[in-house]
Amino acid sequence: MANDSEKAAYYEGKIDDFFHATPMLKASFVAQGLDYQPCGVVIHEDGSVTYIGGCADSSERVAEVNAINKAKREKEAAQRKASLERSQEAAEERKEQMEIAYKKQSMAETLANHTIDTSRITYTATPEVMSFAVAAYENNIMGAMCIL
Repeated sequence: MANDSEKAAYYEGKIDDFFHATPMLKASFVAQGLDYQPCGVVIHEDGSVTYIGGCADSSERVAEVNAINKAKREKEAAQRKASLERSQEAAEERKEQMEIAYKKQSMAETLANHTIDTSRITYTATPEVMSFAVAAYENNIMGAMCIL
């Protein structure tokens, strides 16, 4: 280009076109919510011209997306916490129910196998007495749980 003024003028025009178009390109990208960042012009050995530029989200858009993502993360964390609490409550309830069932079974077995000797008289529990005792026990257990 140093020896050919026509070629130099041609390429200088290409470079000028790029920088003259920059304000219009910036405005176009801003209208789309983007930040246009021109980088330069490359003139290749074969005479072709490449214009280099890029764009990024505006700082407002970046802040908006970050806020949306933060809200999503917080919501998901709250949902995980609530789910874990529900699981723990259900496990505790199952544990309590199993303890009650075990105590009922133990009491029924004890009453079924127990003979009481008072002085010279021996009392053995009958099925009716056992049913009454189990019902009384269940009422006491359930009443105690309601108080808690």
